[in-house]
Amino acid sequence: MGFELVHVLWSGIAMSIISLSGIFGLKMKKINLLKVVKPCMALASGSLFGGAMFHLLPASISAFASVDANEISTWLWFTLGFCSFMFVELFLHHKAEPKKNTDLDPLDFEDSSIEMSSKEVSQKKKTQEEKKDENTDDVDEDSTSVSHTKQSGDEETNKSVPQKEKSKLPFQNLSIPHMMLVGDSIHNFIGGLCIGAAFTIDFYDGLGSWLSAVAHEIFQEVAELTVFAVYFGNKKAIIYNYLSSLTFLLGQLTALALGTVSKAVSGALIGFGAGNFIYIAATDLLPEIVSTKNKAKQCFWNMVWWVVGTGLMILIKVIFQLL
Repeated sequence: MGFELVHVLWSGIAMSIISLSGIFGLKMKKINLLKVVKPCMALASGSLFGGAMFHLLPASISAFASVDANEISTWLWFTLGFCSFMFVELFLHHKAEPKKNTDLDPLDFEDSSIEMSSKEVSQKKKTQEEKKDENTDDVDEDSTSVSHTKQSGDEETNKSVPQKEKSKLPFQNLSIPHMMLVGDSIHNFIGGLCIGAAFTIDFYDGLGSWLSAVAHEIFQEVAELTVFAVYFGNKKAIIYNYLSSLTFLLGQLTALALGTVSKAVSGALIGFGAGNFIYIAATDLLPEIVSTKNKAKQCFWNMVWWVVGTGLMILIKVIFQLL
């Protein structure tokens, strides 16, 4: 267990340091950042896919085989890992999504910010009649006496809009960054469980899985830290993001402790983590890479980078087998 603990410690500490790579995203100009986002996303997706298929799943099968368990156990835990991450993501998205009123503009996220239908109709009619008087400060009381009730509703509306204007922007809904931090912490912890368990079965499979996670982590940290900086400011964003990355090491230490009980436990954790890796690669990253919004040339190069990411994981597996 001594060597396994060393592998877990150095890989966990290294991953927490790599999480600081997002700082470079804060220093880059937006136009340059946008140029590298999609290629990095494609490389990360391919690396996660290759790491799960050629490192994690074989390690899980090997772990179950060592205790004479059926090979289907790996695929059951793989399916559970895939589905569980899907449910977690759906839950977090549901909690973080601001409630919208279908009768309002898409940027309006609070029902109280604008008075409803009947007053809106009267306001539109009134504003059309008073276009000529928009630049005047004083309005003749006789000209507005007929629509006195409409004006009272309009004045309330006009007062409420400026007060709520800031809350219309989704970036000012504080539940979103907090949910992102929770989701990132869960993701890092599960990744740590999976890779820590892989180190207990085979060093090379653990290293290959860790490298695939690194490729994904660099892209993820740049993207997340850029978003967190909008909410919290650069300094707090870096601190929160770093603390979130420490759950990876916590997951590894937990897997190391559980792995001493039985190899079957390690096999289950690895299979579960492989399902998470495939889910992220296939549902979170891949749709952005092959989106029809991208130009044909960009889609081509995205797929090239995806193949490079997968190919690197295959090459690493072949090299490790020759050692």
